[in-house]
Formats: sequence, C-alpha cells, structure tokens
Amino acid sequence: MGQDREIIQIHTDRLFLREMCEEDAESIVEMRGDEEVYRYFKEPHRITIGEHISWYRNSYLKNKNRIDLVAMLHKDVCEEEDVLPAGNVKPVKKEHSRIIGVFGLQREEGADTAEVSYILKKDARGSGYASEAVMGIMKYAKEKWNCTRCEAIIHKENKGSVKFIEALGYELISTEGEFCRYGIRI
Repeated sequence: MGQDREIIQIHTDRLFLREMCEEDAESIVEMRGDEEVYRYFKEPHRITIGEHISWYRNSYLKNKNRIDLVAMLHKDVCEEEDVLPAGNVKPVKKEHSRIIGVFGLQREEGADTAEVSYILKKDARGSGYASEAVMGIMKYAKEKWNCTRCEAIIHKENKGSVKFIEALGYELISTEGEFCRYGIRI
C-alpha cells in the first residue's frame, strides 16, 4: 500500500474484501483477461501483468479517491478456528485465499457520488456474492466518504450487468454512446 493510504477491509456475511495489493496482479489480470469481461470496458483489451503493475504503482497508489478491493469467501480466507468474535478475521493467509472478484469505488475529490465497479469470476456468479460485495462497498461510500449516491457505468450490450445493477435498485440516468449511467440514492 502507499504510505498515506488507509488499509481498507470490508466484511459481509460471506465475504472478506481487502484492498488489492501488487501480489494480486496475476489473479486480477486473469479476471480482466476474460474476453467476456474486457469487451465491455471503455478501452477493451487484454491487459498484461506489466500493464497492471504499472497502473497500480503509478496511478492507483496515488489516488486517494479510488479503492479496489479483492473479494474472497470467508471460508477461503481462514480456517474455522481463525475466526475471531464479532465477525473479525485474522489477517489473510495467502495459502487459504482464493480471489473471486474485484469491486471498486471511485469519486471526484469531496464529491457526494461514488462510482461502483465490479468483476466476478465465472464460477462465483449466480450465488449473490456480487450483490453482497456491492452493498458492502456502497455502505463504505456512505459511511466513510459521506456519499449520498452511487452510480455504475455499464456498456449497453452488457445485459447481465444491466440486469444485476437494476436488481440492486439502480435506475437508468443517461446514455452516452455505448455506455449507460445508472444511479441509486444511498
């Protein structure tokens, strides 16, 4: 982490989300390298580990108004005896962690609206994990950033993502070219 960045962790009922680190590059590039995922990005291309690490070091770590969290199932994070009272979890043991998705928030400095983003591995879809993670990061945006709204920018042909975000209560705000902006009050 950058020296002036707070280490962010979010716990939901089934998930442990922690801020990404450089060591997560391989898992993140694997998820982003899926053509079904990257074809809906504003700049659709398969990224390399080098591109990701360069972005991480030169852009991400310097941006205090953006967080990207990797999501893992609690059972993949630690053994049963590692769970502490009140739902706290001991630090992640690398050998037990399996990243199932990446969830992000970003905003303009001091803005009351945060943009959510998400990628979930294929084998983790359909289990409600994405909903749980997005609700967790929306709560973070409200409580830590004092946001009153969240938005998602989605490629209009990404029917699964549109269906997902609408199921969370987001409503269409606008369309610009290939992308639609959805929003919700939090």
